[in-house]
Amino acid sequence: MQQGAWTAEAARGLSNHFDPQGFDVLCAHRDRRTRKDSTSRVKTGRIISWVGPDFRRGSQLAFPDIAIVERSTKKVILLGEVEETKPQPKTVIGDTFANLLGDHLTFGPNQKEELIVGNWTTFIFLAISTGKGSGDQQLRMLQHKLNQVRMHLSNQNSAVREIVIDIYQSETELHTKLLNQAKNALKELRRVSK
Repeated sequence: MQQGAWTAEAARGLSNHFDPQGFDVLCAHRDRRTRKDSTSRVKTGRIISWVGPDFRRGSQLAFPDIAIVERSTKKVILLGEVEETKPQPKTVIGDTFANLLGDHLTFGPNQKEELIVGNWTTFIFLAISTGKGSGDQQLRMLQHKLNQVRMHLSNQNSAVREIVIDIYQSETELHTKLLNQAKNALKELRRVSK
């Protein structure tokens, strides 16, 4: 498997679903298995979580793989890390907190597009599984503990509603889990916006 290919393909499917509803799908990966799809509205580029008052190389903490953003408000409903190799627990913890400890989340050339994280945002970490008892229970425990710690953080990117950690075994399952979480996050955005 080419690194990031499944994530890029899932982003394309998410874009087909959410673009008509006024949402942009941002993705850090391209699917090199296929030529550029002229019908795809996925915005490809670096999404960066960073700290401090000024964006510079030393202020960068994390590079999420995918985000779904309301076009008109720049509110992020889903922010995600997708591991296409089996991660160690320290990778799950490190990637999650590197994203949530940021003061800013930006996208686009020169990181000029400021994205807004809040209590409508779900942070999802999806890890590939072999299906042979590969740590599902451990990931559930990590999810519980990371959500407990997150509630004591006060920086901007930690304002997410919840952290979801899950596994997938196929490209189709990855897409389905991202789509279901994004639909739930959209319901939450609509609920808190009333």
